Amino acid sequence: VGGPILRDRVFFYGSARYQHDTKWGRINKANVELPDEVRKGPEFFGKITASLSASHQLTASHRHHPIDVDYNGLSSDFAPSAATVGNRGSRVTALDWAWFQGPHRSLSVRYQRTQEFNEDVPVTVLPDLPPFDPSRLTAMGQYTDPAQANLITGAKEFTNVQNYRRHEVRATGGQYFGVGRTSHLL
Repeated sequence: VGGPILRDRVFFYGSARYQHDTKWGRINKANVELPDEVRKGPEFFGKITASLSASHQLTASHRHHPIDVDYNGLSSDFAPSAATVGNRGSRVTALDWAWFQGPHRSLSVRYQRTQEFNEDVPVTVLPDLPPFDPSRLTAMGQYTDPAQANLITGAKEFTNVQNYRRHEVRATGGQYFGVGRTSHLL
């Protein structure tokens, strides 16, 4: 959806979608059925562009895309107990200013803030420090089981969190040169 807010000066654009992907019918190498991996979440994007004058343009945009992932990280080498539940997503906000100094010269400045969320939580929760019990290896953590074709079984030992935030500022100047019947940008 998009259109003018103020005729010939300010415009908007917005979009949204919903993602739902399922990996189903999977079996590991010990011939055990794996639970469906389900990835789902919305995505929203919005942008406003303003032509302040014939030589100045200002743009602001924001994108938000959270995703939940159930039974993540399973391949044919893993038992279902080794899966994780993921909480992921990203947010990107940008501000752009462009100054057209004439028909052949321009300056552009951009600020961008990016935020990423990546958290994986084990589906099988282990106690803080499980006692050593060789008859209950799955209660002690993740291990490779030679009796099941070297299947990785048990549970993930920890929650994996990799969140980050980045701020970026960039300025670009451009000059067009006409050479013969071609033009070049420097």
